Amino acid sequence: MKKPLIVLICLIAITVLVLSAGCIGEENINPTDIASPNDNALQAELQEIATEYSYMLVSNMQDMLREEKNKLSIQDDFCNDLYFSEPEWDKVNKGYYITLYSRSGYYCGPIFFFDENGVRIKTAEEVFTLSPTYGLTFNPIWANYTIVTLDKVNPKFASEVTSYWLK
Repeated sequence: MKKPLIVLICLIAITVLVLSAGCIGEENINPTDIASPNDNALQAELQEIATEYSYMLVSNMQDMLREEKNKLSIQDDFCNDLYFSEPEWDKVNKGYYITLYSRSGYYCGPIFFFDENGVRIKTAEEVFTLSPTYGLTFNPIWANYTIVTLDKVNPKFASEVTSYWLK
């Protein structure tokens, strides 16, 4: 009688492991976890990428500020509230595009896109620099994904931006 019980317990354990294996991978994230950003592993990964690419963010910030009419404060004008514009027709490429902007201030850092199943969608770029007037164009399909951004400005990036750019 003990042998069938041990076999049954082993089968249940294996079934539980197999069913939970999909939740272990780094690409599978519960979409409800990303809806309210906080100091979690996803934010830590975003900050790590922002630190690694801070030299690129500083360079991109310089480019963006050439286009901005107003100077931006690194500490006060960080904005992670991003949105896509309405689709627009591109006469040259004969197709629609949308532009990703920040609602106010600037955003400099990585952005993760997740589909409705919580799977991260790879982008061509590692980090993004956006403002209300300086955006990046995307295929309209990107508007279907959930956007996850940094909660706060990356400290290394903020320390590398000189006072020249501040208000």
